[in-house]
Amino acid sequence: MISPNLHSPEGPRRLEGLDIARCIAFLGMVVVNFRVVVAPADQTPRWIDVCVSSLEGRAAALFVMLAGIGLGLASDRHGIGFRRTLLKRAAFLMVIGLLNSLVFPADILHYYAVYFLIGAACIRLPAVALWALSAGIVLLFPMLLFIFDYEKHWDWSTLSYEGFWTFDGFVRNLLYNGWHPAIPWSAFVLAGMAISRLRLDRRRTQLVLLVVSASVAAGTEFGAAALQHAVPDEYRELRDAFLTTSVIPPTPLYMIASAATAMACVGAVLLMTPWLHRLHIARLFARTGRQTLTLYIAHILLGMGVLDYLGKLESGDLTYAFNAAAVFCILSIISSNIWAIRFRHGPLEWLMRRMSMT
Repeated sequence: MISPNLHSPEGPRRLEGLDIARCIAFLGMVVVNFRVVVAPADQTPRWIDVCVSSLEGRAAALFVMLAGIGLGLASDRHGIGFRRTLLKRAAFLMVIGLLNSLVFPADILHYYAVYFLIGAACIRLPAVALWALSAGIVLLFPMLLFIFDYEKHWDWSTLSYEGFWTFDGFVRNLLYNGWHPAIPWSAFVLAGMAISRLRLDRRRTQLVLLVVSASVAAGTEFGAAALQHAVPDEYRELRDAFLTTSVIPPTPLYMIASAATAMACVGAVLLMTPWLHRLHIARLFARTGRQTLTLYIAHILLGMGVLDYLGKLESGDLTYAFNAAAVFCILSIISSNIWAIRFRHGPLEWLMRRMSMT
């Protein structure tokens, strides 16, 4: 979402494909976040509920993984000196994210600050080490479940986190039991950095990434469903905590399924990019993908602001929220393309780059 600028003469279509994937991730997050603030009721049409539920935790995972790919590509071009820029961007995102949290508690930007710090520390590691570290972080999370109370500070009836602005609550939320905690969500960044080491401009790499990742994602989803049915009800609490691919809590099965889904999406979009070019619509989505930091803030301040003005927040009307999200997505694509006619970067993207210049 907020990865470094990826334009280069040696692979414009490959890099545009990543921007297109970033646009897709953003559009999915708009739908999910509008659902969060509307608090859907039981009478929601089944097809809308399934559509939105399938995006929960997946769109955001794709966002984070694309950030990791961006970090890996940028570090290859700029070398070790990029680490200082990355640290400045982490500080910028922490400030912007905390301000945004005052309006939208499910903000992801301040988590990005930690992801970037971890990425900066691992920026020169080889792909094998990145994969190993990513797996280690994923496996660390279930161990923490036995040590720390995952539900502390949460009010699940309202999806509110009490004590966020206290030291204990903030650290616990940021690292362990928040919406996108560094443990284990930073594993997506490290996996993305490892993927950036591949020859993503090659069609064979894109095809292998799609087929293998889609197979792993499908196998994990079906395997989790089978395990859910196999484990007796007397172990229901343990089953629901560890044998699920839902985003809360982010157990290893969720992390594997979401990471594989994200990688499959990257492979699919890269494969489709030449076809989208022939249809003359690739740049339409790529321009939106390059402005997702600005658009992310806009969908909260403007999009949710309009929902609040219309009295739709916590209304339970998910159909209305789904339609509103669709309208906002269309307006985002239109406005970002108009902006791109004159400006290379979105407003917040430009500000972040200016404040992180070495």
